Amino acid sequence: MSDSLEREETEAALAAHPGVREAAVVLHRDEMDEQVVAYVVPEASAGDLNRLCCHMAAARPGGRPPDVYVTVDRMPHAADGTVDRDALPHATRGEDEDSPGPAVCGGIAATIADIWREVLHVDAVRLRDNLFDLGGHSLAITRMAIRVREELRVEVPLSVFYDTPTVPAITAAIEEFAHSCHEPG
Repeated sequence: MSDSLEREETEAALAAHPGVREAAVVLHRDEMDEQVVAYVVPEASAGDLNRLCCHMAAARPGGRPPDVYVTVDRMPHAADGTVDRDALPHATRGEDEDSPGPAVCGGIAATIADIWREVLHVDAVRLRDNLFDLGGHSLAITRMAIRVREELRVEVPLSVFYDTPTVPAITAAIEEFAHSCHEPG
């Protein structure tokens, strides 16, 4: 995340989710790492953060999704009404980087992550993982598309894997294909 415009776009995408009342995004940097932290005040009826993770990947497929999601009871505000980012708690990724954590959403996304783990022979798939960074290639993508068709009963063009190479983005595409197949024509 390089500038305030990127931060504003990420905050707008977060706020567009029906389970989010208010959102703020902060970039934490140190000498070893850089991570985008999303702070959200959930609606009273909001579900878990996994759905929000999937929403963010689908809402901004070309943008960097937050690395960490933190729920807060309320946003701290400065005297001028803006969010006081310095008053937000410092948050970092979990110590166990091998844990899939909130990276793997439920439902279809969990199935996609399982397929990736099996086809690519990796231990974990996280939200921010890119198919090609995990070793994806044309033969693996073909195998994944076949497994998706067999397990989810949805035909997904191979281009989806190339154009949107993250689990949440592919999940969103699969849900769209599945929905369009069931629309009355």
